[in-house]
Amino acid sequence: FKYSRGFKGAGFNTSVTYDSSGASLLFKPEFVNTFEFGYKSKFNERTKFNFAAFYVGYRNKQEILDQGYRISVANALRTNGAGIEGEFS
Repeated sequence: FKYSRGFKGAGFNTSVTYDSSGASLLFKPEFVNTFEFGYKSKFNERTKFNFAAFYVGYRNKQEILDQGYRISVANALRTNGAGIEGEFS
């Protein structure tokens, strides 16, 4: 079993904006929590089996927005992903 937590700092957009309130100027820090559970086995010198399941959860994920002449960073409130992986040889 493995758990890890990541962080990417806050910042500000430097491109020209038409937002008079300035709300799109700053973006929040990003946090990510990852969980992974796995099993590895080696039955003999020729046979092995590996399995893993994972979950990734973001809070305030930073996304790059390409708006033609302007590129900026914005936050997505919550995003997540999950999956499984198996190997037999």
